[in-house]
Amino acid sequence: MTPTPVLGVLLTLAAVALATIAGWLVVALAGGVIRRISGLHATTRAAFLAQARLMPLTLVLVIVPAQMMGFARFEAGGPESAGPLLIGLAMLGAALLIDALANGVRSWRRTQQIVGAWRQSATPITLPAWARRAWTIRRRFPVVAVVGIVRPQLFVARQVTAGCTPRELAAIAAHEAAHVDARDNLLRFLFRLTPGASIAAAIADPIERAWTVAAEEAADARARAKDGGVELASALTKVARMAADATPEILPVSAFIGGDDLEHRVRRLLESPARSRGFHWGWINFSCAVAIAIALQSTAVLHKLHDAFELLVRR
Repeated sequence: MTPTPVLGVLLTLAAVALATIAGWLVVALAGGVIRRISGLHATTRAAFLAQARLMPLTLVLVIVPAQMMGFARFEAGGPESAGPLLIGLAMLGAALLIDALANGVRSWRRTQQIVGAWRQSATPITLPAWARRAWTIRRRFPVVAVVGIVRPQLFVARQVTAGCTPRELAAIAAHEAAHVDARDNLLRFLFRLTPGASIAAAIADPIERAWTVAAEEAADARARAKDGGVELASALTKVARMAADATPEILPVSAFIGGDDLEHRVRRLLESPARSRGFHWGWINFSCAVAIAIALQSTAVLHKLHDAFELLVRR
């Protein structure tokens, strides 16, 4: 016989596994829709792709607390034994949680190491269109990157500040401010915390790459709205030339050079007509999660969910 607390832990871990599997199945089944959104405005496309990439995490955050609530309210505490199916799912859930947390910790530590190295040569600077902390740093690669989620700060290599005009620097700052407004660094961190991303890399990685392209295009569009795109296109070209002979730095943060093909970005900035800002779908997952959470407050629904998980105990 399995003690009730142990049974509760096993069921919770099994809920993690089932919610993760369900999330990635939804994303896989929606692949056809995801591949057809290339014509949408960049802001809409980036938000849609982010929601798809975060669907497994959203389901985990909704289903697991609901399962725990149902277990606490309706578990009779009688003699029950954990079957092989429950134990197997619980082991999978534990592995998924450990992997997701490890990915999050590695991403955080990598960011801290980068910031630590940059701060050794950092000097405060003031940039137009940037109201937060900004630093100029000594790096061979022409770094332009926003670091941080709660208190984002901008790091710019000294050759960039020396080689760009004030208007070009303002365009760069406006581009990076757009990343901050869109909370792109937070999304990147949540991508790392999504269970199953390593196992489902064939599904997750293309979506994340497409999101990176869309996020850069959306940031370009917001910056273009302020100066018409000419200054930003000029800044992109200058920074790309500086980067040609330098070893690239792989950054787990919002970076100026990255995402879409550079030539395509410059051409779009100079040639594309101004378009109205797309609808931001950033609250879709949150809204769905709230709706499901409200539905689960029904005693009948919660009881059925508990009964469904109890089937695992008997297998």
